[in-house]
Amino acid sequence: ARGITTLNQHFKNNGYRTISLGKIFHFPNDSASGWSEAPWRPSTHNYRDRKAERKAIAEHRQKYPKRIKIRGMPYEASDADESEYRDHQIATRAIEHLDEMQHSESPFFLAVGFFKPHLPFCAPQKYWDLYDFDSIEVPLNYRKPPEAPRGAVHQSSELRSYATIPPKGSVSNFQARKLIHGYYACVSFIDQQIGRLMTALEQTGLSENTVIVLCGDHGWQLGDHGMWNKHSCFETSMHTPLIISVPSQTQVTATGGRIAALTELIDIYPSICELTGIAPPDHLQGTSFVPLLKNPKLAGKPHAVGRYRDGDTIRSDRFRLSEYRRGTGSNASLGSMLYDHRTDPEENVNIAQGEQQQSTVQNLSDILQKTIPKSKN
Repeated sequence: ARGITTLNQHFKNNGYRTISLGKIFHFPNDSASGWSEAPWRPSTHNYRDRKAERKAIAEHRQKYPKRIKIRGMPYEASDADESEYRDHQIATRAIEHLDEMQHSESPFFLAVGFFKPHLPFCAPQKYWDLYDFDSIEVPLNYRKPPEAPRGAVHQSSELRSYATIPPKGSVSNFQARKLIHGYYACVSFIDQQIGRLMTALEQTGLSENTVIVLCGDHGWQLGDHGMWNKHSCFETSMHTPLIISVPSQTQVTATGGRIAALTELIDIYPSICELTGIAPPDHLQGTSFVPLLKNPKLAGKPHAVGRYRDGDTIRSDRFRLSEYRRGTGSNASLGSMLYDHRTDPEENVNIAQGEQQQSTVQNLSDILQKTIPKSKN
């Protein structure tokens, strides 16, 4: 947008060498001028057995001839070398940059975007072997939640584009467990790649003055509420990892452990500006979480908000309220959901209609409508 300085551009403007590896922006050419060199992504294919991929697609197309878009299997375990996987290649490229940067006096902003654990769940066999398939079970709430408004639950269309997944209806328990197994394998595979980067930071000496931000862009349903993928206002989609590491020579207390206070992804931009001593742009809407790093006992933000299509959602320290409307900017309500995370952390019991909760619903609704615009344009 005009007049809005993206994070990479802001650091480049302040003398940083900015590098994009893997999936950072959804489209690589977005904010391309903010990178010191062209964004790089490996062209490596997801599947190691391309013949098996084509066979799975052909068989699924024969079974469901009306399907337009069909991908390969939703998971794959392979004995191929790790270096044949693009996330390994991304980590390798990042390590090469770190080796170069240890000899440079200019500061760097290195953005490393791993693709997994996104579908398809393809990972080397040894990461699958870390988990016992027989001990993997589907979630207890592997069903559509009761009293969910229209628009709250989707049909997992992203997963249904993969071979062996039926176009409609529930996914079998066996297939669900295979998907969960594959997700676990991919998470461990990415953990290993992050470990490679941390080792390189230590070996190059760069860890002594490098701020590290590890985050995801969304959560993921693994059968929770009968859904797969993201695309919802439930906690399973809206809650994402955020891990911060700050060099010990700064004033930030290296406490380790978990901070319970709420924060949002828009808070990363102002936070790393503060951590690096760069003045933040005036247009930022986030709030720096550096005070929380110094004193984890602080209250933090009172609320976090989000939106997916016709649903707007707000999270306090105790409740999540989600409201659904009929189309962009509409006031026509489709219903709401309220979950109490003290008693119902998996969001299984919608208490939005309970008489004793109406003040909570109204209060959170008022804050939500003041915070997030009705128009989605």
